[in-house]
Amino acid sequence: MDGQTQCASESEESAREYLDAQNVTVEDSGKRGVIYARVSTAEQAKDGDSLETQVKKLVVRAREDGVTLIRDPITEDGETGTDFDRSGIKEVFELAQTGKITHLYVNEISRIGRNAAETLYFVYLLQSKFDITLIMGTKNVDITGKISDLINTTLEALMAQVSMEARVTRSTETMVRKFEEKISWQSVRPNIPIGYQAIEHESGDNWIETDSNQVEVVKRMYEIFLEEKTYSTTGEILSEEYPEIPTFDGGQVKRRLKKPLHIGKPTMELETDRVERDKVVVDSPELAVVDESVFREANEIIEEISKKSSSSNQSMNPFNFADKFGIDCLYSSAPRIEIVCPNCESTELRKYGTRETGEFTVHNYECKECSHQSKWPNQSSLERMRRAQRN
Repeated sequence: MDGQTQCASESEESAREYLDAQNVTVEDSGKRGVIYARVSTAEQAKDGDSLETQVKKLVVRAREDGVTLIRDPITEDGETGTDFDRSGIKEVFELAQTGKITHLYVNEISRIGRNAAETLYFVYLLQSKFDITLIMGTKNVDITGKISDLINTTLEALMAQVSMEARVTRSTETMVRKFEEKISWQSVRPNIPIGYQAIEHESGDNWIETDSNQVEVVKRMYEIFLEEKTYSTTGEILSEEYPEIPTFDGGQVKRRLKKPLHIGKPTMELETDRVERDKVVVDSPELAVVDESVFREANEIIEEISKKSSSSNQSMNPFNFADKFGIDCLYSSAPRIEIVCPNCESTELRKYGTRETGEFTVHNYECKECSHQSKWPNQSSLERMRRAQRN
C-alpha cells in the first residue's frame, strides 16, 4: 500500500470512528465531504449557534445525502469571519483544490465569512474550479448554475456583513462610552502606564489613578528631557536612577513624553470610520502629574527634533530604485528591504507626503508608535546600489 492510499484509509477510518460516535452509518457512495463550523468570540454564547449544534445538524444532513465525511469536522472557535486568513478555511480550500472532497457542509453563509465580496468569491472558486457541492443547512446551493441561488446567497452574505458591521459599531460605541465615563481603561490599552495604578469599577472594568510610588518617575522624565533634550540620554539616566522600573529606551521615552494623560487629559485614538470622531479626550485633572507648561515645552522640543531629523535624512521610494538600477541590483544590495522607524524600529509607518528631486520621488514617513519622521533609503544604501550597478 503506497503512502497516499494509506493516508486515505486512515482518513476514512478516522471519519468512520467519528460517525460511529454520532450513531451515524454511511455507505461509501463516492461522495466525500467535510463539515466546516465557526463561531466568533462574540457569538459563543448565542443559543442554537454553538459549534456542537452546527456540527450535529450537518452530520445528520451528510448521512441523509449519503456523503462520506473524510475527517472530523473542521472547526474554528473565536475566529472572526471578516478575515479569510484562517487555518480552517485554508484547509477547506486545500481539500477542495486537491480533489479530496466533493461536498462542503456549513450551517449558513456567514460561517464561511462575513465579508460579502470575499465570501462570494470563495464559494464561486469552490464551485466553478473544483466542482464542490455546497450544502448550507438544509439547502443545496449552486451560485454558478442557478440565478436564484446566486441572488439569495448574495443577499445572505450582504446581510451577514451588515450584521457584523453593526455589531462592531455598537462595540466601538460601548468602548467609547466606557472610556468617557471613566469606567474602562482597557478601551485604550491593556497595560497600565507608569505613574498610575488600576482601580476596579463596580462593573468589573478597571480605570486608573495616580500611583504615588511612581509619579516621581514621570516628573523626573520631563525634568531630565528638558535639560538633556535627547531621548536616549533621558532613558539611560532614568534606568540608572530607577532600576526597578521597566527599561526606558529612546522610543519609549518619546512616546511617554507625548502622553496627554500626564496633564490630566487621557486620550483614546479611534482609527475607525464607524464613529464620527477620530479621538476621545476625557478631562481628568486628578490624573495630571506635570504642569501643562512643562508638557508643552517638552513637546516643542520633540517637534524641533523631528524637524531636524526629517530634513537630515535623505531617502527615496524603493520602487524608483528598482526602475533605475534593476531589481537584481536592488536585491543584491539590500536583500531585506523593509521600511522601519530608525528611532524605535517599528514597522507601523504612515506616508505623509512626497517630494520631487528631479531624479526620484522622495516619500516621507511618520512612525505611528513614536511619531519619528523619516525617509528611505539613506545615502549609504544609495551608494551600495550604485556600486552594484557598476559591477
